[in-house]
Amino acid sequence: MRFLSLLIISLLATFTFSGCESSLEDEQKGANELAIERYLTTNKLKFKKDDGVFSYVNHKGYGYEVAPGDSVAFWYVGYTLTGILFDTNVISIAQENNLDIETRNFNPISTKVGEDKLLPGISRGLLHCRQGQITSVLFPSTLGFGGNAMGVVKPWTPLIFDIYLIYVKNEKILQEQDNINNFVAGIGGFTADTTGLWSKYTHIAQESAKPIIGDTIYAWHRVSTLDLRLIEETIGENQEVVVNDNLIEGLQLGYRRLNNGETMQLIVPSPLGYRIKGNNTVSPYTPLFVELRLDSIK
Repeated sequence: MRFLSLLIISLLATFTFSGCESSLEDEQKGANELAIERYLTTNKLKFKKDDGVFSYVNHKGYGYEVAPGDSVAFWYVGYTLTGILFDTNVISIAQENNLDIETRNFNPISTKVGEDKLLPGISRGLLHCRQGQITSVLFPSTLGFGGNAMGVVKPWTPLIFDIYLIYVKNEKILQEQDNINNFVAGIGGFTADTTGLWSKYTHIAQESAKPIIGDTIYAWHRVSTLDLRLIEETIGENQEVVVNDNLIEGLQLGYRRLNNGETMQLIVPSPLGYRIKGNNTVSPYTPLFVELRLDSIK
């Protein structure tokens, strides 16, 4: 009987301690998230939050987004909200900040997303990233070092990681790239730029007047798949179009390359089209063939 009483007391103590620990984590998570939101709003940063992780674009890129199971490689810099830099795999940054370069590995991290042994905040944060882009990922200590001190990082400290994604790979991306290369080889005349967009001018004008983001223009465009299945087309000629986020990025970039009176053909990879999610009519990882003309800027 005495043994049973001791067992019950022991179990109650375990549950009580576990409950206190859970309560402490919830309290720290809430406080950390408030601190992160205050940091982002104070610095007037446009951010998003998903699965407990905050992020904003530090330097825009136009490459593929990351999905669970993708193979990726990336550089990173880790620091606190107060600006204490505590880790990086970029040797020049480590040297500038007097970090120990003898015990660190200064190679890109290569991993498969969701099957890695990274901090949970980094694993979730990779799903906010794009190839060729620097994304700043912020997360509470419960997705970082928790209640443990880690070098100069105190317990329960929210963290920021700047992540530069070198590449994203999966079978669908490789298949899309093959489709684009075959299409380009069959037609010819297209050149690619650093955004991944392929373009060919079909009429060049002398006038130099290119639209910018936010401009209203008079124009025409047709968007199709590479097998010329129609996806979208402006109604009639010389239609009013606003160059903004209501257009896919490929169209935005294309119009911004045109002078008044010019026409162009584009091959738009899915990161500049309907991306890895697609929509009701376009499957994920679908490249596009786009024809467009700029008549004038309003």
